[in-house]
Amino acid sequence: MQRLTIDQQTEALEEKTTFSLKYDLPWEALWVGEVKPFDVTYQISISFVPSNRMKFKHAQLYIPTPNPSVVIESPDIELSLPDALAAHFFYKFDKPSRSPLCLSHYSKGAKWSEDQYIADTIVPWIIQHLAAYEVWEDTGFWNLPEEHPRSGSFKSEEAEQSNPKLETKKISEPPHENMKSLANNKFNLALLSTSSRLTIERATEQYD
Repeated sequence: MQRLTIDQQTEALEEKTTFSLKYDLPWEALWVGEVKPFDVTYQISISFVPSNRMKFKHAQLYIPTPNPSVVIESPDIELSLPDALAAHFFYKFDKPSRSPLCLSHYSKGAKWSEDQYIADTIVPWIIQHLAAYEVWEDTGFWNLPEEHPRSGSFKSEEAEQSNPKLETKKISEPPHENMKSLANNKFNLALLSTSSRLTIERATEQYD
């Protein structure tokens, strides 16, 4: 495996996406940018600790293929634990709004590795994930492949009880086929956006 350098990752990110390097420290690099699957523009941070820098972060820990960590900086997303699992976030109890996105299931069983460009893998996965998240917000239906157990496809009443400010969708049964079709059609539009510079409108025009 030919590990890509931070400079190589940054060059590709700046060429293909809106992400730019915020800092490159001995133990961690951080890029910031934005994506817009549908109507909402998300400010995103991608932090990454290359395996050859792990000694700076954890003296006794070595991770041969660390994954970039993706966090939504804005807008703030309020998630209870049940809904965080349903929407595929790694829930942080101390600060739920800083819960990283769970992108592991996009690699179709293969782990992300340091010879892959973040611009060609992680960024498209972010767009797909947030598109699925917005569809889930509207329909309660998560329409991406899954490779690990979770609490369920639909927003739970437990979430509303644990977080009164969070509006949850009280869906106790699988969505109607028309709802599934709506969710799938809306989500498929987002797949046309192959970089964070493309909005759904521009992508649709490009593929017409």
